[in-house]
Amino acid sequence: MKRGCRPIVSVDGCHLTRPHKGVWLSACGIDPNNGMFPICYCVTEDEHKRSWTWFVELLIEDIGIYEQEKWTIISDRQKGLLPAIYELLPRIEHRYRVKHIYDNFKKEHHGLSLKDKLWGAARATHVNQFKAEMDALKKLDEHAYKWLAEINLTHWTKSYFRTSPKCDLLLNNLSETFNSVILDARIKPLIGMVETIRIYLQKRLQAKREYIEKYDCSICPNIQGKLEKLKDQSRICISSHAGGGKFEVRDMFGGRYAININEKTCSCRGWDLT
Repeated sequence: MKRGCRPIVSVDGCHLTRPHKGVWLSACGIDPNNGMFPICYCVTEDEHKRSWTWFVELLIEDIGIYEQEKWTIISDRQKGLLPAIYELLPRIEHRYRVKHIYDNFKKEHHGLSLKDKLWGAARATHVNQFKAEMDALKKLDEHAYKWLAEINLTHWTKSYFRTSPKCDLLLNNLSETFNSVILDARIKPLIGMVETIRIYLQKRLQAKREYIEKYDCSICPNIQGKLEKLKDQSRICISSHAGGGKFEVRDMFGGRYAININEKTCSCRGWDLT
């Protein structure tokens, strides 16, 4: 996992119902093909700080989260998880799932326009773009603007994310995908549940190994698909060589960006983030 996955971990918790009570805690990574890579899971009696602290302590030890500045965690801001993260991993980047933020936002602030501005601000990759989206939100609804501005920007907008994980996730899709595929297993008695999940993961990992061994390309298939989409999108851009590995790129909407091929950077930060 440490050799292949990026240094970003999605953590999640969900309540179990019948035939047993408790809380399911899990952590998932993202593999080189942008796929879910389950790291660990457990069942605890509750979702309080003591359970999350125990879980995070084991996670730190298992995957070696020692240089905290190089790692990122994404979560739904669970009450017990937040103090555990602040206590054990104070220097790690902690992203909040934007859908969870929006679910709380829309309870007080309704309308498609406000939703679009929130997501526009979250998806903005550089500060000027973020400020433009927030200014537009403020003009629409100042109370909505203040509500959103109270959340630390480093937790929810790409424009303030670190570039070290090479992953610009705004959602907790990794954990949600894992939880959805084990849904049938979660209705079984405890031992049967964890055994069913263990067997599922064993088969899944082996199938992934066999598939990639037969795959005859140096770029993973999902990443190749993203590159093909980016090729189509680049039709609206014109590039000018500025010497060495440096280029100026202009798009039809008036955007102008500086790109350094050698350093793999762009002034829009989109390349740096991914």
